[in-house]
Amino acid sequence: MRTSVYLSNRNLQIAVGDTKSKKVVLERLYSIDIQEGNLINGVITNQDGLKGQLEEIWTKYEIPRKAVELTVDSTQIASKVLTIPKMNEKNTYELIQNEFTTIDNPSKYLYDYRVISTDKKGKSARILAAAVNRTLIQSYLDMFQEMKIEVTCVDISQNGILKALELNERHNHENFITSILDGDNLVNTLIIDGKYKLFERNRMFNEHGTREFAVEVGKNLSSLLQFLSSEDKDKKIENIYIGGLEKKDQEECQDVLNALGLHMVKNYDAVGYEMPSRNQMISSYDLGSGSNEILHYLFCVGNLISFKKDINFAGRIAMEEKPSKDDNVMIVAFAIVAGLLALISVGIFAFNIYQKSRLDDCNTYLENQKNSEKFDEGSKLQTEIMKKKRDIQQLTIVQQVLDSYPDADAQVEREMEKCAKSKVSIVFMSYDAGTGAYQFSAAASNVTVIYDFINDLEKTKLFADLKYSGYNYTDTTKKYDIKVTGSLSENAGK
Repeated sequence: MRTSVYLSNRNLQIAVGDTKSKKVVLERLYSIDIQEGNLINGVITNQDGLKGQLEEIWTKYEIPRKAVELTVDSTQIASKVLTIPKMNEKNTYELIQNEFTTIDNPSKYLYDYRVISTDKKGKSARILAAAVNRTLIQSYLDMFQEMKIEVTCVDISQNGILKALELNERHNHENFITSILDGDNLVNTLIIDGKYKLFERNRMFNEHGTREFAVEVGKNLSSLLQFLSSEDKDKKIENIYIGGLEKKDQEECQDVLNALGLHMVKNYDAVGYEMPSRNQMISSYDLGSGSNEILHYLFCVGNLISFKKDINFAGRIAMEEKPSKDDNVMIVAFAIVAGLLALISVGIFAFNIYQKSRLDDCNTYLENQKNSEKFDEGSKLQTEIMKKKRDIQQLTIVQQVLDSYPDADAQVEREMEKCAKSKVSIVFMSYDAGTGAYQFSAAASNVTVIYDFINDLEKTKLFADLKYSGYNYTDTTKKYDIKVTGSLSENAGK
């Protein structure tokens, strides 16, 4: 029996089961809300808080502590689908490392891949390659080790969902989209002719269960359809499989999907999966019931599906720590030398007698209670130093995450004023540092002037996207105004 765990900012998913005869047999499924703030963008920011909550869940539900396979998600994980010629594993890893040329300090990263498919002649392969900071993976392994939980595999969310979809043979030649809501992230996967085309993660800003949220979902999907149209106009998407949305959100999204020509599948044919009994499915969310339930757990369930060559960053770390062939040769050489020294020692037996007296003195020192207490104190300090080093590593990653957030400062305002050209009045309304959402109103006596302002603002790349309401005309000011919401880009204010 295997245990697969998917851990994200606000949600913990656990699947207990196994793969039998090309079928995933699930015995238990959990989707549990966890305290926000212990994880930020996949980085452990409060290890004690997260560990305490996980320990409580493991104990309450008697989750197995052996053979746990972890799936993680973060924007710090880089991934690519590559088509490469047939080559040995060593050369494949070298090629993958060369593909991620934009990574800073590549020696601090782990690299791995999974073979998605090979051509009929076996001369080339299509692979999913991934790279992640070693410290990020090590922080998870250290935390679970302290909880006495054996983690045998660390995979990425993108690989998990692709493996889960590949298992269902009904998707082999289908064109479709999966949209999985994970907290405030909407993860969309585009599949064309049964093959992976695009994976994207979108931050959602509107409150769940509202009309605005449904419209925001529609805008993200519309962008995905436009991408497909630009890539291949002949391909049409009809079905969309939705997971993670509560029943109220699903109802709100229905007419938005209809307007896009997308059919929300409500009776998913879960070929390849055997679901657990109802009393073995526990969720903090009102996700509904029926055949679509498997869609809520795709990240987690996918990790129960293994391939001969699969992504496993825990395995990569273990391989790095395993002694190499050269190390083994050194061990053999050392053994030979030790044997020779043992023979020589016979000739210097008399010298050993002299040394014995000195050894007795050393034993007396070691057996002294005060010295023993000092040794214990030193051991505790060494353990504390190791813990502090791990804390420093985690804080370094947290700082990197914080540095990636935009900064809504005076520089942003100056850039906006340049675009306004003294013709548009700008009134700041609100800013959410956590999401980067920046709201303001713009007013001018001429509609065209406002349009030019928005157009110039988009060219500055201050905002990753801009959304605005329709124009309003106020008689008292004799001006047109609009409400604008934008997501500040990563480098805004820097």
